[in-house]
Amino acid sequence: TKEYQFKEVGIKLEIKPQISGENSIRLDISQESSDVVNPGVEAITIFKRTIKTSVIAEDGEIIVLGGLIKEKIARDHDKIPGFGDLPLLGWLFRSKQNQFEKINLLIFIRPNIIRTKADLKRVNQRAGSRFKKAKELNKISDQVLEDMGLPELSEKGERVTE
Repeated sequence: TKEYQFKEVGIKLEIKPQISGENSIRLDISQESSDVVNPGVEAITIFKRTIKTSVIAEDGEIIVLGGLIKEKIARDHDKIPGFGDLPLLGWLFRSKQNQFEKINLLIFIRPNIIRTKADLKRVNQRAGSRFKKAKELNKISDQVLEDMGLPELSEKGERVTE
């Protein structure tokens, strides 16, 4: 019998804020990014990258975290069945492709000191406005894809096929 075990993969971000001084905030930040390296095989490997740092920022100042870089090389070998295995001429019926992918994860953090209910309301309105704009941009990109005859993107950025 096969035994399955659940493993969490993705992006994990932990922030411990501490107000220090009149208008500054100390942030202890732990960031982790993990991926399944070889899906489809019985014994999977999880690739994990972690950054831990502390930073002091002013109220409302934007902090950019970077450095979690992932490089991936995918090798694809195709051949026409039967012909690709022929001695001497098989190379005419085979192809090899290398795809290089480099991902640099950047995280933007804007800490805010909330002193009053009015501050909380302002921060929530700003966040709601940004969320609404992001949804509108997603609708626009889906419309562009549709106009090009391509399927729209899912929430995970993958093509939706019916």
